[in-house]
Amino acid sequence: MDKEEFYQWTANMMGAFANDPDKRQEIKELYFLALSEIEEGGSERHEIDSAVRSIKELIDGDQEK
Repeated sequence: MDKEEFYQWTANMMGAFANDPDKRQEIKELYFLALSEIEEGGSERHEIDSAVRSIKELIDGDQEK
């Protein structure tokens, strides 16, 4: 997944939680953290994969409650 696909995926995830501002904020923070790490020289693929994994864990963890 490249940055454009990551943006679209993240926007879709945020849209799925339109009524949960806390979850939307956490997703947004993970998105911007990944972009920041990429700008600082991190591997684009690694940082995006890590953020996607973290967002999925956030969502999956919430569904288990």
